[in-house]
Amino acid sequence: MIWGLSLHGWEDVMRASLAIVGVAGVIVGLATFFVVKLQREEIAASKDEFERYKISAKAESDNVTADAAKANERAATLEKQAAELKAANLALEAKVAPRRLSGDQKSKILSALSGAVPLPIAVVSRLMDAEGRDFAEDLASLFESLHWPVSRDGSWTQSDKGVFIAMVDPNPIQLSLISPLSAALKSASIEHEIIPIQPNNIGRIGEHFQPNVLYLLVGAKS
Repeated sequence: MIWGLSLHGWEDVMRASLAIVGVAGVIVGLATFFVVKLQREEIAASKDEFERYKISAKAESDNVTADAAKANERAATLEKQAAELKAANLALEAKVAPRRLSGDQKSKILSALSGAVPLPIAVVSRLMDAEGRDFAEDLASLFESLHWPVSRDGSWTQSDKGVFIAMVDPNPIQLSLISPLSAALKSASIEHEIIPIQPNNIGRIGEHFQPNVLYLLVGAKS
């Protein structure tokens, strides 16, 4: 007898223990199987979730890229419209602004005529045209600074638009003398025309035009 149990008693205890161990082993095995199965399912679920996240993230990224492209396109359109509007405003300002000689224009004309032979010149503006008179005065003062004999006339009654270099029935030599003045005006971006004043149309243009005089006619603003 040990601890109150005989051999057969201890054999019964051993068999019972073995049964318990077997049941426990089964339970452990089942638990291990279930744990592994659940872990695999969780891993698979995690992979599926990750794939769904990647697809969602890519879609969101594509949407962000598309939105950014649309925003850039819109910004480019607005920038182009702003530039066009600015150019239109500048063109309108130039159209309505009075004509005056800028410092740069004066420098270019002075440089172009610095070696030219001074010619008697009459700077003519239209009657009752203050804007044209001021522009004509700028030109007359510039020629005076070059020591050209200058006269002024503000009685022109025609409605011609623009600036004209004119002489009464000029001969070829006189026309060649006009070229330096024309080149000087071109260098300052002053658009103009060279026109002859024929004896038979002096009355149409004006009563005071004389032969052998170079005229610079300042007409209405274009």
